[in-house]
Amino acid sequence: MDVASCLTAVLAGMTQPDGRGTGTPGGEAAITFLTSELDARGLAAPRSGRIQALFAATRRSSGLGLLSWDRAGLEPPARYDDLSEVLLRRTRTVGDGWDVVPGSGAGVYPHVRIDDTRSTAPRGTILAASGYPAAWLVHDDHVEPDGYLPQLRLDPELRAELGGRRFDFALPSAVVPTANVLAWIPGAGALADEVVLLGAHHDHLAPLGPHTFPGADDNASGTAAALCALAAYAEAPPKGPDHRAILAVWFGAEEEGLWGSQAFVAEPAVPLEAVSAALVLDMVGRLDGGLRIKGPDSGEWVTRLDQLAVAHGLVILPGEADHMSDDASFAVLGIPTAHFFTGLHPDYHLPTDTVERLDRVGLERITHLTADTLRHLAAGPALARHEVTDAGIRLGGVSASGHPIVGDVVPGTAADRLGVVAGSTVIRCGGLDRIEPVRWLVDPNLWGCEFAP
Repeated sequence: MDVASCLTAVLAGMTQPDGRGTGTPGGEAAITFLTSELDARGLAAPRSGRIQALFAATRRSSGLGLLSWDRAGLEPPARYDDLSEVLLRRTRTVGDGWDVVPGSGAGVYPHVRIDDTRSTAPRGTILAASGYPAAWLVHDDHVEPDGYLPQLRLDPELRAELGGRRFDFALPSAVVPTANVLAWIPGAGALADEVVLLGAHHDHLAPLGPHTFPGADDNASGTAAALCALAAYAEAPPKGPDHRAILAVWFGAEEEGLWGSQAFVAEPAVPLEAVSAALVLDMVGRLDGGLRIKGPDSGEWVTRLDQLAVAHGLVILPGEADHMSDDASFAVLGIPTAHFFTGLHPDYHLPTDTVERLDRVGLERITHLTADTLRHLAAGPALARHEVTDAGIRLGGVSASGHPIVGDVVPGTAADRLGVVAGSTVIRCGGLDRIEPVRWLVDPNLWGCEFAP
């Protein structure tokens, strides 16, 4: 199989004009492309089907004229989620009515301030425009006037309305449809009932005003490598009579908080106890010094795969123990899990994360290694399971306000001990108002989490 041409085709198909934001036309086009590409390459779907539809909560903004970064007269490119480094704009229309939203809590973004003026507003106050899309502006008493946080300039009308308050902000959530895309290669012999899961998230960020986010490394690279590695494996499966099945899942809404992988865990296409290992590819397109393997048991993966990597001219390194891509949804279950990752870079979550900046040679090597890893995991000895740290909540959907709804509660877990019941809504977790499934993975003991009937 020509892996290089496969990667080129998939990367081109994942490059949408408006990016691949969850619930956007570009995001939907990427799902359609993946479906057609898998069909064209003869990669079958599992019994549950090619598509697992789900809903997710997502941020939205037209990006016009609310806030802008200003440091020494420079305006770097727009970035979605880090006010401390780059330009970020949010929506405001002149004449909007700004009112305090009763019962507002703390926000979720880095704390910022306007000038050095201290606010007299109660902590946690949110000012929200009456129209949609709109920003929530959240005052926070913990920002010191002489701190390192940036100064922001605002349009005069909004500055007057805010009265010089320092603030933090988040956008209200919109509930949008998305999907996981699945492929299946059956196992054989004595290992036929066991499954190796291969995953990558297909989504990226929605447009922000005039800025679009190609997401070539994050995560068109992982999407393409997973698909092409699966196709290569299908052409040359393990030679022995016994090998595990391969289930590949391209997850939706990872950027919004692991909605896709949590929806899969709640309604898995195969029994989770049958999953012997989970390999997730997220940002594998900028090889620089070595391929990192992240996860709670990354050392064992490095040992297992070292010789395979050498054969492809790769050096593999244990990464951080944290696992905040879709691998987290499986790692907490004790499933041996690894996240292939080539590292952060200055184009992360920027419009400059383009296909032209990918390391094509490195990506091709990683794809070949991924195919070999699948063969090893399919026919080799099983990896040892590790400690279960599951909070016990299974995603049951998303409320109209953008909060997760509890599906099943696993007996004996923290959620069960706290009396969390199916059908309740997660209204707060860890003091944060923007709730997403990843929150209960960050703190599996659910400290500070609140639930409503």
